[in-house]
Amino acid sequence: MFILNKFISKIEKDFGYPLHTQKWIFGKSFATNEEASLATYGITASGCPIFLYILSTSIEATNEKANDDRDFSSNDDIEKSKQNFTMNGLPDDATQSAGETSETGDEEDDSDESESDSDFESVDNDSDASNSVESASNDIAEPEKANSLQKTYRELVELDDKDCVANVEPFECVICLSEIAVGNGVVLRDCLHSFCRDCLRDAIHYTEEAVVKCPFRNHEYSCDSCLQDREVKAVASPELYERYLHRSVASAESKSTKSFHCKTADCRGWCEYDDNVNTFPCPVCGHENCLTCQAIHENMNCKQYQDQIDLEAAENEDAKKTKEYLDNMLTAGDAVRCPQCMVIVMKKWGCDWVKCSMCQTEICWVTKGPRWGPAGRGDTSAGCKCMVNGVKCHPKCNYCH
Repeated sequence: MFILNKFISKIEKDFGYPLHTQKWIFGKSFATNEEASLATYGITASGCPIFLYILSTSIEATNEKANDDRDFSSNDDIEKSKQNFTMNGLPDDATQSAGETSETGDEEDDSDESESDSDFESVDNDSDASNSVESASNDIAEPEKANSLQKTYRELVELDDKDCVANVEPFECVICLSEIAVGNGVVLRDCLHSFCRDCLRDAIHYTEEAVVKCPFRNHEYSCDSCLQDREVKAVASPELYERYLHRSVASAESKSTKSFHCKTADCRGWCEYDDNVNTFPCPVCGHENCLTCQAIHENMNCKQYQDQIDLEAAENEDAKKTKEYLDNMLTAGDAVRCPQCMVIVMKKWGCDWVKCSMCQTEICWVTKGPRWGPAGRGDTSAGCKCMVNGVKCHPKCNYCH
């Protein structure tokens, strides 16, 4: 709270003007109560007009009783008082004393001159006094401004910690047209559109995409913002949120070019693999998948599994379908037989260099033969001889070396 007495004391301390020589005017009212707050006089914001008049010692001595007894209870009296001052704060009679020569004698003339000079001195310092008042006001306002900023910051932190933002005023849901009371709706963080919880829950339920878009639509545009994951979790039931997560994972799998889905029936496990990885132990069902054969053949290596498929194809329908699948891969060029052990090898992605998971032979995919000669890596006496003398092994070679 800003008390007038603080300003009066500061002016006395900084400029040496006694308390009884300071006359304060707020708006059209003289300040008569030094213990009152500025708000009492209507000073509630920066920029409000404040007038400070400094009385000279001679004027104060001769007119002290008149000033103390003067009653400014009516606006008419205040207006009459203000008319005695010019725009620069000089009394009219002081101006006349400075500009005219007295006819009553030198003594009276000197007295008038003394009073006029004192008045001019007070006016010259009036600007400095006003600046001091403004500085004092700013000094007092700084702690309150800092407290206000701290309070706002705490409110923002508390709001960010909440999973969803509740509405602070009633509104009409644009989907169901129901009147939603304070706290019963949700304000989306990204776009600030408001909906009731039931309509948002339905939007999550019927959305087929991995992300849930804001359901706001009108004749002008449709909102492209999306619900945040924590907003979905706060609005949806546990079962609905689980479905939302599975939908997101399935979408990520379908967009990945290096994904492999577990071959166990109805298993949701999948992975993203590197070119030098040949097995995928599924964390969901616990079975180990062979990425080379694209199948599960635990307790058998790739050759044993493929030989078993050939033997059972005539009698076992599943084995027959698997054999047809492998044959089609060979025909389409999506798989090759290892030139060393004849196991079917599939290229998962990347360059034309592959390695047999059975015998560890390095294979050139485009020539379907060994990459190196009999001596192994670095032997260019045989194999595809890629980049020997700067020549590729095949026009369509995709970096087998």
